[in-house]
Amino acid sequence: MRKWIVGLLILSITACAPKGPDPVTAPDGTEISSPVDYNNYFIALQQQVITKMGTFSESLESFDTSSIRQEHKALIQTIDSTIEKAEQTPAYGDDDVLKPAFLDLFRFYQQLSTEEYGTIVNLIEGGESSISDDDLRVIDSLTKSIELQQTKVKASFNKAQNRFAEQYQLEVEKTKANQ
Repeated sequence: MRKWIVGLLILSITACAPKGPDPVTAPDGTEISSPVDYNNYFIALQQQVITKMGTFSESLESFDTSSIRQEHKALIQTIDSTIEKAEQTPAYGDDDVLKPAFLDLFRFYQQLSTEEYGTIVNLIEGGESSISDDDLRVIDSLTKSIELQQTKVKASFNKAQNRFAEQYQLEVEKTKANQ
């Protein structure tokens, strides 16, 4: 069965510019004192979601309904918590690009987890032997839809992150995840 994890959308930003605006403090107490810290804070939130998506994806491979439902619930809770933290994180300086882009990304994960993943969970609930050819076609269609949506979200996210990097005269490092 295909892996159901959304690819990681991370651009690394390295400092090549002077210090930015005054520091801000995230809801969890993290001190954000530079544009790089700000970017990395959101990447750390994203990594928590990606890790949960990986665990959920592995549970799908097991066809263990109890495990799948538990991991699906944990994924949704992680995403909801991530969105709440991101919303409560003060903008760094006059950022009107990066935080909204991360929120859009997190909301994409939320929609993906509740809608597409929710449908997949329901289709495989009876175990591997209960999956019909029609179920497989639906799963394949959902997978293609996810890939298309992900391409659009990734392009929009990368554009926003590049704008943020330009705003603070930072260098964007290309990684395999963002190419």
